[in-house]
Parts: sequence; structure tokens; C-alpha cells
Amino acid sequence: MKKHAISNDLQGKLDAAMAERRANVANPVATLTPYIYVDRTVDADRLHRNLMVEATDAAGAPVGDVFIDYRVIDNNGTGSTFVLDGNPIGSSLGITEGDGGFAIAQDWLLTGKTPGRFIVRATAPESADPAVVFAEFRITISSQVPTSFRIVSRGSSSAPIGDMVKPDAVVELLDQDGEPIEFGSIQTQIHDPNDTGSLYYWSSGVVNFIQTSVEPGGTPLVGLLIPGEDNLGKTFFLRVNRTGREPHIDIPYVGVQTE
Repeated sequence: MKKHAISNDLQGKLDAAMAERRANVANPVATLTPYIYVDRTVDADRLHRNLMVEATDAAGAPVGDVFIDYRVIDNNGTGSTFVLDGNPIGSSLGITEGDGGFAIAQDWLLTGKTPGRFIVRATAPESADPAVVFAEFRITISSQVPTSFRIVSRGSSSAPIGDMVKPDAVVELLDQDGEPIEFGSIQTQIHDPNDTGSLYYWSSGVVNFIQTSVEPGGTPLVGLLIPGEDNLGKTFFLRVNRTGREPHIDIPYVGVQTE
């Protein structure tokens, strides 16, 4: 793959611009706090984009409008890297919100194909001491490969038309050896090959999908199913898949007359 390189001249200009910005920051960043991917186990060969930090000053107040630099500092042979248009890049930038102090890396992080732990470090180049102010994300690539689903329990498959129906099912994600996978998330959505017009409801409205954290021993399916008005005697499915990828399993529901 093509690698993006920065010339020495351009790097010098970037460093100078950063030094000028740092000199003009009224309240430099004193602390970076990592969120979400602080210590997480993930699948191999997958894209991620929610590496978030909070920047605060010496008084603990959020610092807005500052750059955050994210880079893989210890690949550990996993092959993990940030990517842009499919090409590996050395780092990714984020910028903190004007009043919230939160920043997210703007480029995708691609986990490598080799299992192991690697480290992403976020630094604040505009902080009082960029060498000291940093946050780290320690990410472990699992050797388990999501391969299939098993239905742990299943309630009624009837979906009364005019009602909201709980999925009433528990599924378990299995790896290549048939062992349970107990990290990451699954995604559920309506699969409607028979054009029943059925919908999926969550919290306060209709949604396209719901993402749920995997639970040990089996993950209960959440949300509410809304059978379509023309669904009598027809089948629609709640499709469950590993978030963003295969495998998947389709759980059927049949429209029935409301009693």
C-alpha cells in the first residue's frame, strides 16, 4: 500500500505553526483523559473510529480548540495502523470541542491481522509540556474469530399486528472452535424479504439497527418489533450479526391477528 510521507520542509513549517499556537494558548492542556478504548479487546482486521480523549487545564476546566495527535507507538507486530483512503498513515489528528474539551481521532484505526496488544498514544502538542501530557489506549487483538451464532433461548415467534413485540430471544456468538466470544458487540436489525413493512423501535423512535454489548452466557436481544399492517401470515426476521461484519443469524417472526 502507498505510504504518505511529510517532507522535512513541511514538517518544519508544521512544528513552527504548532509552537506559535502553543505560545498563544491561554490555558494549556495539563491533563488528557482517555475514553472508550482505554483497555479493550477487539477483532482482528477491523476499522475503529471512537478513540476519544478529554483535555483539561491545570484547574480541571475543559480546553477547547486544541489539536490532539494520535499515533500507534507500539505496534507489537500486530500490523495495526491509522489509515486514510485505505493507505497507512503515521498518525491522526483530532481537535477538542469549543466548550467540551473532547476530541476524537478523525481517521480510521485499522487493527492488524496478528493477535496481540498494541498501544495508541494521544498527545497535546499545544500543552505546556507535550512530552508529559498524554493518554494511552491499550488495545488487544483477539485470536478468536467470530464464526457463528447459537440460539440460547427463544420465546414465541408470533408477532401480533398492531402491537409492539419484544424479541424474546438470547443468542451467543461463537468462534472458529465453537467457543463463546465474550467481548465486543452485536448488531440487530429488521430483515424483511417479504416486504411486510415491519419496523424496529428503540428508546424514543424507529431505528435502522441497535448495537448491543456481548454478554457472557448469551446476549438478550433488545428493542421492540412493530409488525407491518400487511404482515398477516407473512414472515419477517430480526437479523443478528457481529457489528459491521459476518457472521449473522436470522430469527423469524410471523404476523398474526391481534387477540
